[in-house]
Amino acid sequence: MAIAVGNRGSNSIGHAWLRRELSLAVPPPAVESYVAAGARRTEVRGRRIVEQYPRQYATEDSIVAHLRFALRHEPIDLGVLVATFKAIEAADLEAWVRAEPTGAFSRRAWFFYETFTGRMLDLDDARTGNYVPALDPDKHIVGEPRRSRRHRVADNLLGGPGLCPTVRRTPRLTDQMDLRIDRQAWALIESIDAGILARAVHYLFTKETRSSFALEGETPSTARSERFVAALREGGDFDPSDKAALIRLQGDIVDPRYAATGWRTFQNFVGATVEGYREDVHFVGPRPGDVPGLHHVLARRGYSPPGVIFPVSAAILRDRRSYDETLETFSRATLGLIRWRWTAAREIVVDNETADLYRYFDATAFAEYLHDRVADTVRRDLTEELAFIAVFDRACAAVREIVDMPDRRVALFVRLCMQNGGRLSAKKRRLFAELEDVEVDAMQASIGDALADATSGP
Repeated sequence: MAIAVGNRGSNSIGHAWLRRELSLAVPPPAVESYVAAGARRTEVRGRRIVEQYPRQYATEDSIVAHLRFALRHEPIDLGVLVATFKAIEAADLEAWVRAEPTGAFSRRAWFFYETFTGRMLDLDDARTGNYVPALDPDKHIVGEPRRSRRHRVADNLLGGPGLCPTVRRTPRLTDQMDLRIDRQAWALIESIDAGILARAVHYLFTKETRSSFALEGETPSTARSERFVAALREGGDFDPSDKAALIRLQGDIVDPRYAATGWRTFQNFVGATVEGYREDVHFVGPRPGDVPGLHHVLARRGYSPPGVIFPVSAAILRDRRSYDETLETFSRATLGLIRWRWTAAREIVVDNETADLYRYFDATAFAEYLHDRVADTVRRDLTEELAFIAVFDRACAAVREIVDMPDRRVALFVRLCMQNGGRLSAKKRRLFAELEDVEVDAMQASIGDALADATSGP
């Protein structure tokens, strides 16, 4: 029934065994399992996890046996799994399913095979057996289940054949999700006056724009920044799965002379110039021909309040080192698997098939990092801006009671004072030459009271 593969002396099992024995050109799984003497134990080695199983877990050296172990005991690594299915004979899977027609693991393997290879096995539809989840919800973050009647499997994947990352249910991510940052954001938004919220959202859009460009090391023109803010305002109605909409969006935020008219047609990469001219390549993107097939969008889950965009770029800037480290969990693992070369025109060309490296990857580190940055954004950027506006408005009202200045003059006076600990600096004092010193003193005192009320709390 199963293909036997010669043992090379390793005690690996499951995904790690499949990757090694089939010489699969994919990154190693985040969780590697081994059979070893002693009790069951788990070792955390940086971002990688090594699971040690007692000797009774040892299995025959066959692809099916190790597939069964992976499906039963390990979080699924789709990169390894899809590469395995593309490397084996369909007849071996067919024999497994016929031998275990109601088996949970055989039916899941059958489902994964047909879903990700696009090839149908010579099998009749399953007619008995309870529906089993494609991904174990105890090991993975999963999507809403959709019934695959042919396999009697509940498809709870986060994507599909075009793009399907997996996210392991780690203790860190579980703790982050239990905080329910989304509920905190909703509660904060619902407690704020609509006018104040609108002003805060405008600020957040502007902050996200500045921070996004800063992450790329760019200083945009005023016109480009305004186009970017306008694009963010339309974010709630934007459909990222619409190719025309994506092209139009890119055209809105770049100089028209450099706007694209379709999908990318050149090979991109991320690198740094060293020695004044040579490029040190850190990451090579998907080949241009693979871009259309890789466009996919995860389901919207109503996580953020409507009309509000969390300025996570600002939070990322505050933790740039972790941001780079998170990106490198992907780029380091894939770069050595990509056969690329420089052309005479100093352009990069990729010579091997690489699309699956970008389609099926473990996104756990990204989920953990992004959740952490969203939490920081809600608790810091959003909360602080709403609080600032409330204090600013109270200070403006108090100042206006002392001198009935035009709104723009009041706002300028308050802003300058708040930037200087509640007092107008000697350099800025001349901007308000029309005011008496006693009036300025009284206005500064009222601003100080507003600031003190904010720090003292309810």
